Amino acid sequence: MESNPETMTEINNIYVIPGNNITLNSAMRKCSFCYCEGHNITRCNNNVLVIFNDYLIYLKEQFMILHNGNRILSIQEFENYLYDYCSQSESNIKFLKYVACRFYNTRLRSTLQITINQIILRLYDIDIAWVTFHEYNFVPFNQHTPVRIGDVLNGILLNYMSNEILGGNFNINNNNNNFDSNIIFTNYEIKLKHYDNNNNENIPHIECSICYNSTEKNKCAYFECKHEYCTYCVEQLINKKHTTCPYCRAKIKSITCYTEEIYNKLNNIVNSEM
Repeated sequence: MESNPETMTEINNIYVIPGNNITLNSAMRKCSFCYCEGHNITRCNNNVLVIFNDYLIYLKEQFMILHNGNRILSIQEFENYLYDYCSQSESNIKFLKYVACRFYNTRLRSTLQITINQIILRLYDIDIAWVTFHEYNFVPFNQHTPVRIGDVLNGILLNYMSNEILGGNFNINNNNNNFDSNIIFTNYEIKLKHYDNNNNENIPHIECSICYNSTEKNKCAYFECKHEYCTYCVEQLINKKHTTCPYCRAKIKSITCYTEEIYNKLNNIVNSEM
C-alpha cells in the first residue's frame, strides 16, 4: 500500500503521521507567570506585574521624600518593606521573584536576598561596581552575594565614619555634627585649569606617586590637597570610588585637570558612575 505524504496512512495496522504536519504544543514557548504562548517571563506585560512594579517605583520615591533625599535611610525602609511583604506568604515571595525577573534582570531560582538586592540596586541607580570596589567596603560583594544590600551600605557608612573619627574630622560627642550619610555616595567635581606654558616643548614631567611613571604635567590631574597623579591613575581612583587621596588621605572633593580633553574624559566617567 502506497502512502500519501500529505495524509495519515496505515501500514501494518500502525498509523504514520508525516513529520511536516506535526505541531508539538510542548515545544511552544509559554510564560511561567501568565501561561500565555509566544513569550516568557522576561517579556511578560501582564497588568498585575506592571502595576506592582509601578507601585515599587512609587514607594521608592515616597521613601526618598520621607527621608529628605537620604538614600541610606530610604533604602533601609524600602528593603524592610520588601522583606516584610515576603514574610507574609510563600506566594508573595514567588510573585516578587516574577516581578524581579521581568523588570530587574534576576532569575526565578535566585535567592530572596539576591532578588531584593537587585531590585534596590536598579531602583536606586546604584552601580554594583560602586559597592564592590568602594574603599570602605570590606565585604566581598557581587550580584550573587547573599548579603542584604542595606547591611553592606551601612557597613560602608560605619567604616567611613570610623576613618573620619580616627582622622579627627568627626567628633562623635559633638551634637552639632552636620553629617549626611549620602557622603558615601561619591560625587566628584571636575574642574579645568589651563596649563600656562607658552613653549610646549618644555613642559615639565612629574612622577606619578601611584604608578611611578613619568608623565607630562599637562596630562595629569590634582586634588584639593595639590597632589598630582597621571590621568590613568585618576581614572582608576574614580572607577573604584575612592574618596580620599592615596598619598595624604585628604578628602577628594574636586579634581582639577589642565586640558579640555582630559576634563571631558573625567567628566564622562564621573557622570556615568552616578
